[in-house]
Amino acid sequence: MLSGRLFVVSLVFFGSLVAVASSTAAAAEVAVEGTADIRGATALYRDKDPAALGYHARSGQKNQLRNAVRRTLKKDPQNVAALAQRAYWHAESGNIKAARRDYEAATAASTDNPANRARVHWSRGWSRYGQGDVAGAIDDWHQAEKLHGGKPFWVPYTYAVAYWTLGDRDRALAWYDVAVASNASWGDEAAMKKRSSHWEDGEKEKLHALFAVWRDSRSEATASAH
Repeated sequence: MLSGRLFVVSLVFFGSLVAVASSTAAAAEVAVEGTADIRGATALYRDKDPAALGYHARSGQKNQLRNAVRRTLKKDPQNVAALAQRAYWHAESGNIKAARRDYEAATAASTDNPANRARVHWSRGWSRYGQGDVAGAIDDWHQAEKLHGGKPFWVPYTYAVAYWTLGDRDRALAWYDVAVASNASWGDEAAMKKRSSHWEDGEKEKLHALFAVWRDSRSEATASAH
């Protein structure tokens, strides 16, 4: 579910679309020594990112949301957000050809708007992840991050789950350290599960497994320091 990557706090109407709002929480600044993928930076990822916006239906309102997206595209066939959302749904249902067509249309409609181009990359990244193309997903997310130009909030936990899925334990743990440094709630099991409660089952499984290993590794590090 595309909106699974957002910290859902409320639903608001933008035109005929229901958008998922997101929020970020402050955390204590922590220096993180990462791998090359983290670029060795002591960085916190707390910047808002309008590109990382999906759509999430309230319980029992999925058809209403789909109809809203359909109406939006009828009025504005080049609406990038709606095209990206429909593309994600197509991929989710296995219609890869239709998904590719909508993502290509969204890309063409966003050539003069970096934020919209970033939205397409962010959405397509999760679509690719869901299809098992994790390397392709990471490439799209790198592009979305680059187009943002700052430190968007979604980067650390997204990369952490991606690298964990690829079996790259060290990079996954390093990125999860960054996620917790940027937003302390990722370091609390209950808060982590609440934030990811609307993720797809497979995504939650990966995140929970990563968290368990991260927690154990931090406990071992603390014990060895005493």
